[in-house]
Amino acid sequence: MLAVNSAACPTEFIGVLGEASMPKRKDLRLIPGGKADGALPTWSLGPSESSELLLARADRYRALAATSSNGEIPNLIDDLIDAIKALALLEKSDAASAPHQVLEYRRLIADLEIEIVTALGQH
Repeated sequence: MLAVNSAACPTEFIGVLGEASMPKRKDLRLIPGGKADGALPTWSLGPSESSELLLARADRYRALAATSSNGEIPNLIDDLIDAIKALALLEKSDAASAPHQVLEYRRLIADLEIEIVTALGQH
């Protein structure tokens, strides 16, 4: 069993086995100015690239993946293309939830690109 430094970890976060556990949401204090649940963050994920630019980059990933022996990369690229196409539809949507979904899809696209580039870099 790992020793837990009780001075560094408050006793309310020490689990049954003496290991540190994650604090519960109710135990956390509210930070003034923080976002309310469900509110859109005010920060940006970076420049909002057009769907056409994102699809062009996906095509470049596919060309790079053609020389890779990693069979998972084409699946990741297919997922990326599906997410980009869904993003393009959401950006044209008038639904009230569309702005939040656009943000979620942009995050998904960024995460998929990180996975793809990491996988391509391993070969």
